[in-house]
Amino acid sequence: MYLIEAEAKARLGNADATNILFDFEKTRNPSYTLSTNTGQALVDEILLQRRIELWGEGFRFYDLKRTNSSLDRTGANHDSGITNGVMNVAPKDKRWQWLIPRAEINANP
Repeated sequence: MYLIEAEAKARLGNADATNILFDFEKTRNPSYTLSTNTGQALVDEILLQRRIELWGEGFRFYDLKRTNSSLDRTGANHDSGITNGVMNVAPKDKRWQWLIPRAEINANP
């Protein structure tokens, strides 16, 4: 909830967003310093901390859809064999939609 509040306030331009992020991060990393970022840089920092905090819980997919961002796995430790060679997905790509097979739709009265 801290990160949701911080992101919302950062997007609204509220300066309190840095304090909320600081309160959250200070409990995890005592050497964390108050961010001097503003605007989109602050939003990006909050989203990065959200990725770290919620790693492996599936929130990244929804964050990318919500922010209309592209998926970019290049430059990271992703194995293209595991990802089926998919390293980039544009925000408007049809692969962002979970398709229901027509046979399943037709089989349901």
